[in-house]
Amino acid sequence: MPSQSVLEQKKVIVEELTARLKNSVTGLVVSYEGINTEDDTKLRKELRENNVHYSVVKNTLLSRACDEVGLEGIKPVLEGTTALATSDSEYAAAARILCNYAKDHDNFKVKSGYLDGAVIDMDTINKQLKVRQVFYPTSQAAWEGINEIFIKGDPILFTEGEGGRISSSAIYAYNVVVNIRKAWMDPEFDFGKLFNYQKTKWNLLLNNYVNFNQLDLMRSQVRSTELKRSHYNYSFDFDNTHSNGKGCLIAASFCRRDDLDIPIIIANLRSSEITKRLAFDLLLLQRLGEYVYGGDQAFMIQLNCNQMYAALETLVMYDTHKSIKKVTKGLDSVWIQKVLKMLKFFKTCDEKDVKYKVYRRTLACIQPGKVPGKKEITLCAKDLLLGYDDIPYPESCISYTARQAFKKKYLKQKEDKK
Repeated sequence: MPSQSVLEQKKVIVEELTARLKNSVTGLVVSYEGINTEDDTKLRKELRENNVHYSVVKNTLLSRACDEVGLEGIKPVLEGTTALATSDSEYAAAARILCNYAKDHDNFKVKSGYLDGAVIDMDTINKQLKVRQVFYPTSQAAWEGINEIFIKGDPILFTEGEGGRISSSAIYAYNVVVNIRKAWMDPEFDFGKLFNYQKTKWNLLLNNYVNFNQLDLMRSQVRSTELKRSHYNYSFDFDNTHSNGKGCLIAASFCRRDDLDIPIIIANLRSSEITKRLAFDLLLLQRLGEYVYGGDQAFMIQLNCNQMYAALETLVMYDTHKSIKKVTKGLDSVWIQKVLKMLKFFKTCDEKDVKYKVYRRTLACIQPGKVPGKKEITLCAKDLLLGYDDIPYPESCISYTARQAFKKKYLKQKEDKK
């Protein structure tokens, strides 16, 4: 008979599994038989980077946890080797990663899963994997098109049970591939007017994501390879040095392929808020490409997004760029009615009616001058650059801010020597 301490340990594990099942939006149960240490390490890393918690579990303990949260339908598959993959925020990542892995490894199998507290079958899991592709001529057109798809709740991304979800106050799309023929944002695109962004926001983006030493290495590799052959594929990992740990940008591949007439940057995103952040991300990828290829070389962008989302209070900011009433003219749905109701609120409310910080940001954009302390700002895309020069930066100058400080000091010393 197990000792009291062993029983207590098992009780704690069951409680932890119960909380994990209860707090997650989705989960998969897999058989990991035959996986080697190297593959297991790579798989865990990919899952971790996509906000998926993966661990080996005992069948008896997981069975008890399933009883606690009403997931008894999973219990029949709890035999042999078992691992549990759960996510508190990502609906499709676990299914995509694990099912793709299972295709190449016969002994690795997805046994069952659940979604929003309900057990799902393999057909439903496979629907989560369905990739939706959209095509646009430019980055600007992509930003506009995606926002208008979200405003309308367009079936191109939002089909019930097939990778899209519309809640009472937000809208989500999963496994979206955005194909952009030419990386281009309008130089006059005004991030200040549309989103009340300041230049510090751009600096933070660069500091959080871009290791300039690695970017310089990427540029050298690409440019030397361009002289030798017509195809290559180099990977650039984003730094993800946020103090708040969001890590939405994962990596980008700089590619030249025989089947394409111009280079392409393929970027992998964990998650993308489609109104404010997507516009910034698209401009960042454009600037990275210009830095690596030079300003005269056209290039394509492909975004692979695990999740794209918009909250109502942020989505209505699009109205400062283009009338949402015109976008939805002749259309009607419960979701569209919610969008228009939220827009009307921000257009007619007083400052005292808005308490939440995120709402005050939206109000400052839709009713300029309405929020005390929020000034009208001009911050155009043409002023948001990476900058390229021949200054001999030391290896310690990794971030954008560090490089700007070194550049200022270097140029001053150079001027003093004259």
